[in-house]
This record gives sequence, structure tokens and C-alpha cells, in this order.
Amino acid sequence: MQEYYNGVKVLGANDFYSTIRVLVGMMFDEDELKVQQMKEFLPFQFLPDIRYFNEPKFQKDIPISMLEQRYESENRILEAVSRGDGEAAVEAMHQHSRFTYGGRFEGSLYQQKNRMIVFNTLLRKAIEPSKVHPYYIDAISSKYARIIEEADEVPEELMWQMVRDYCAYVRRYSLKEYSPAVQKVMNYVNLNVAEPLTLKSLAAMCFISPSYLSALFKQETGTTLIDYINTQRVNRAAQLLEHSSHAIAAVAEEVGILDVNYFTKIFKKTLGVTPTRYRREHKEK
Repeated sequence: MQEYYNGVKVLGANDFYSTIRVLVGMMFDEDELKVQQMKEFLPFQFLPDIRYFNEPKFQKDIPISMLEQRYESENRILEAVSRGDGEAAVEAMHQHSRFTYGGRFEGSLYQQKNRMIVFNTLLRKAIEPSKVHPYYIDAISSKYARIIEEADEVPEELMWQMVRDYCAYVRRYSLKEYSPAVQKVMNYVNLNVAEPLTLKSLAAMCFISPSYLSALFKQETGTTLIDYINTQRVNRAAQLLEHSSHAIAAVAEEVGILDVNYFTKIFKKTLGVTPTRYRREHKEK
């Protein structure tokens, strides 16, 4: 921006008068042309204000070493969250609590909310490299955005809860340790449990053979692809049984299983109880 303004040609007063006189002369006959020079309050020469193009002066009330330490402390928090290491993240939060942000984020409710919004954004970006699917990242980020927006007060404990929850999301949804093909299959299964999911269709989605996908998936996850699909379907069904009053057959259909007997069989194999008993023991009061 500074280079742009420095390169702008400045038109001198005499040049300006001459230019205007020529233009007006083209519009009127010479006999009709009358020029009356008037003194203007503003000069014709424009010199841009470049005060904001210079480096800001450092605030002397915040020592440089303290500012550097605060940024390093923030990075330790974000690095721990990106690994899903809740213990290290909480320890880093304890160490970070001795730093102050000054007037920008302290005082009014508006300023406190701004601080939480910024922190929520930093945590959201921190877990992206862990290969957590954007669907899950958006879910937790939106959850805390609503909490912050609707809050009448912002308790300090909220920051700690955000850190713990983001770490939990990394531990639960991170696929960083898997190959791109297995990541793609796992994400598709997790987000589309109600759809027809076959080894052949999933392999075609990754442009590899079914046999290769089957061997690769077993090698990296320690379980077969079919067992993984069934587990995700059962976990989703368990949530529906807890939070809805749908019939068992309807729940089975919602997770992509049309045979209720087969659904009951794999449900009991995975969770150790039948769907009916599970609902009775876990149904919301």
C-alpha cells in the first residue's frame, strides 16, 4: 500500500490550472471564456497519510520476553490438543494462566466473548492436521460458537472444557495413523451408515480392488471392513435407542439393516445385550 501511494503522480497547482483551462477552452469560444481564480482552502497537492504504513510502536508496558513466552505457551496448548493429549493440554493451560491479554479480551462481556471466539477458532484449526473429518470439526466448533453467543456470562472454566472436548474429539475421530484410502473409507462409513455399504462399492470409490482394500483395512485397523461397518451401525443404533422411541425394526432400518433378526444378532455381539434390553437400561428418563 505504501509503495502504491508513493508511486502516485502528484499534480502541481500550475499544471492543474493549465489542464482545466485547456479543457474549458475546448468547450467555449475564446471570447466567452472568463477565468476567475479563487483561493481554495485545500491545496491541490495531495500527500497521503502514511502513518499507518509504518511498524507499530511496541507497547512498553509488555516486556518483549513476556510476549514471546505467551505465544510459546499458546503453541504448547495447541500442539497438545492436536495430539489429543488432554493431560498435556491441561498442564499447558495451567502454565498459560499466568499470562494476561490486556484490555482487548478482558472487562466487558463483549470482550470476553471475543476471547472465547478466537480460542474456539484456534482449537478448530489445531485439530485439522490430525485428520479429523470437517464434519466433526464443524460440529464441535458450532456447538461452542452457540454456547458463547448465547452466554450471559463467560466462566473461565469454559476454556478448560473446550480444551478437554477438542482433545477427546482428536482421540475419537483422528485418522492420522491410517493411509488415505483407509481414511476415506472410514469417513464414508461413519457418515453414511444408513447407505448400502459393500466392499466392492467402497473399493471402487478408492479406485482399488476389493481384495486389496480388504487386506489393507485389516492390516491397518486390526479388524475386517465388514466388522467395522457393523460396529459403526450398532453404535449409531445405540444412540437412537437411547434418544428416540422408534421401534427396534425402525432403528435397524435407519442404520441400513433391513433384517431385524440379523440386526439383533450383531447388536448383541457388539454390545453384549439385545437392543430391547439396551434401551431398557439406557433410555433417557
